[in-house]
Amino acid sequence: MGIPSEFVKAAETAYAKPSIRINRRLGDRWKPGPGDVILEKVLNFLIGNAVSVGDIPFALRLHQEAKPAGVALSTAHLTSSTSGKLTLHELDENLRVFASEPLEIDDTDPNGAFLLQELSSDSPILHYVNRGFARIFAGGGLIHEFNPSTGGPVGTTHHFKRRAADYEVMITEHYEHCVKHAQRCKHWNDRPKRILHAKTFEASKTEFIFQTSLEQWLRDYIADGAEVRVELRAESADRTDIEIYPLFGGYFIIEIKWMGSNGTTKYGEERITKGLKQINSYLSTGHRARRATLVAYDGRDEANFESLKDSKDIAEGIKRINKDVPPRGSCYVLFLFNKQASSA
Repeated sequence: MGIPSEFVKAAETAYAKPSIRINRRLGDRWKPGPGDVILEKVLNFLIGNAVSVGDIPFALRLHQEAKPAGVALSTAHLTSSTSGKLTLHELDENLRVFASEPLEIDDTDPNGAFLLQELSSDSPILHYVNRGFARIFAGGGLIHEFNPSTGGPVGTTHHFKRRAADYEVMITEHYEHCVKHAQRCKHWNDRPKRILHAKTFEASKTEFIFQTSLEQWLRDYIADGAEVRVELRAESADRTDIEIYPLFGGYFIIEIKWMGSNGTTKYGEERITKGLKQINSYLSTGHRARRATLVAYDGRDEANFESLKDSKDIAEGIKRINKDVPPRGSCYVLFLFNKQASSA
């Protein structure tokens, strides 16, 4: 029995890109083509960086033109102000901040909304209040409110709640809040010597320690009804570690590896090579697979992590591998800090 067409249409509307929904309400003040692109870039930036931005309020005035000077929008730029005043950043179409001005109002003052409405007469202003609430003003009025951590509606989702398609962001958030300093993932057997557990009461081998923790995070915070499954042998000969099945079509694959020592076994970068071959195989044989991601938890020393070849730093402790990654694939290496978060 198929899914009723009216249900499909309702779901597609609910999860339409926020930029499209917002753009429809901006009218003559917003160019449909360039406007969509700017909004999509800004919203993707907020969704991808909500953890780093945190709950420091700021405002972005969105200009539909390129400016000759400015600096790229970054979390450091947004969180550097400690004056307590609400800062208005002028942002061009390339997401470059070409001017920043502290307004004569505290960043937590509820009357800030009225001031930003007045300032939005010529160009839309995005007001970031906290990780769970943001709004857009244009033409002197409020046109949209949303959750900047998810792109979804305000007040109905936890700030970690995300769509299945945003599972890679969820992987990095899980790392930041559970794994990075072993806050909720107890993988260290001998923390000072950087020795991982070979097994625990809950996990029969090292890999399962990370898999079980990530699986639970996904089950807790996927917001769109997607199903999380583990240890499947569906379309490929090998068992996949985690698969995520959205409500409508296809699935996402997560392959988990670890590097370092658990006292009896020692692994190095060959685990990345093996994992990339595996996700390539999954994507080649799993015709419904939409994307596959290799996640390698690195328990080696920091010098080995920093010397990873063909990689790009994404955030503290996170590198993305750029070589030998198949189309529709990705690979992240996550460093396991052995100092407590308070002393790291």
